[in-house]
Amino acid sequence: MFVDRPAEIDAEYFTCWKTEITSESIEIQTDPCKAKENESQTSCKSDAEQQTDQVGADERQPKEVNMDKLAAFLRTASAIIEDELDSILNSRAFDSSLRYNDLDDEETEITLVNTIEVADGFRISDLSWNSSGSQIYVGLEGKHNSWCDHLPVLNSYRLNRSGELVGDKEYAKFNLPSCVTQVAGHRSDSQLLATSTATGEILLFKQERGENEISIGQVENYCAVVALLWLTRLKLIAVHANGILRLWDTKKNELALERTFKICAEHMPRKLKSIRSGEVGITHAAFLQDDPETVLLATEAGVLVVADISSELLADGCEEDTMFDPVIRTHQIHSAPISCIAVSPIQGNVVATAAEDKTLQILSIVQPDFPLVSYNLDSAIKSCDWSPTNDCLLVGASVGVVFVFDVTQNTNGPIHRIKVGPGNMKIQLNVLRFPPSDGSRLVAGDIYGRVYVWRFPANITEAATKNKTAFEALAFQRL
Repeated sequence: MFVDRPAEIDAEYFTCWKTEITSESIEIQTDPCKAKENESQTSCKSDAEQQTDQVGADERQPKEVNMDKLAAFLRTASAIIEDELDSILNSRAFDSSLRYNDLDDEETEITLVNTIEVADGFRISDLSWNSSGSQIYVGLEGKHNSWCDHLPVLNSYRLNRSGELVGDKEYAKFNLPSCVTQVAGHRSDSQLLATSTATGEILLFKQERGENEISIGQVENYCAVVALLWLTRLKLIAVHANGILRLWDTKKNELALERTFKICAEHMPRKLKSIRSGEVGITHAAFLQDDPETVLLATEAGVLVVADISSELLADGCEEDTMFDPVIRTHQIHSAPISCIAVSPIQGNVVATAAEDKTLQILSIVQPDFPLVSYNLDSAIKSCDWSPTNDCLLVGASVGVVFVFDVTQNTNGPIHRIKVGPGNMKIQLNVLRFPPSDGSRLVAGDIYGRVYVWRFPANITEAATKNKTAFEALAFQRL
């Protein structure tokens, strides 16, 4: 019934997961490549003289051209182009790498470039540069016995980078109702100019190509303006000799009175009892560039007044007009009337003051009662200005001479004296100014209607690193 036999004899097992691989040896595993020979495998192009529609001669020009709009555009564009060209012409950005043929590299002395005869019978009352440093505005003032009946003009002259006059005459003239007391070129707009007169008017000029736009700010009292300051792009403050300050808004190039301030005599030091009951005579003013709302006022009593034009305090005794009292503090720094104030454009807390007591003081606005440097001179300085490139350099205009001071090299006297006038003749200089951001040129005006232009060498224009460090140490030594 059962028979024993080996299992592999009759049993067969077939796998369901393993398959046999078949292979075949051939020369290529892809289809044969097909190639076709042609004469050219690139696209054919054809040249044509014109690929646009032909326009008739009568259709090339517009039928109507608005000449008024075209002229307005050309006036605006030409002013912008001239401004940029002037900026390039007077730029000193590449002085360290480039040398120009109009300047002598070996020059080491201060050179008088030219003398401009502006007007006979008038004195130069004020000078100002435009923002690009290519033009100077010259204000004229005659002698007054009582009321001003002169009809002077305000002249503009163009100067190149070396200080030489461009053209043989003035570049532009502005007619004014009375003698000019102050001139102030705008700090950023080279075409905008503000002036003030001996009868108290404020005038705003917009110098365009071929025409001059004017806006006049009338005032009720006719006291002369002794300082005219562009605090910001739109804010202009006029300081009158009787202690009245007027803040003007120049939006849309039109003068609009914003606020009026009064310097009250009660703020004067107690020892000046004779003037505490009258008006405060203002002689000059300046402002702090780091804080334009802080204005420094020079007085006939030798007192420095620090004022805040954002003050909301009403002045006493002003029933008819609303006036504000801006006085923060006062400092008796001179024994005679202060003739000028100059704030350093580099070190904003350093101030130079000159007075008729023949002294020039370098002060820190934080502690003005203790001068950093004091100079005793042979003659009084009428006007002073700081170099915009050498923070140690200060110049002052006097009788027959321009003093050049370096407040770090010599604290006893000037390092240079520039003589003005032929022979032994001494000519009184009224005002002098450096252009903005350029310490290589200096202009000054005298009492005979002449303007002098000097060129400063590089060894005076640029301050050494050690001098800058010494000046910073001097500026902060009392803080």
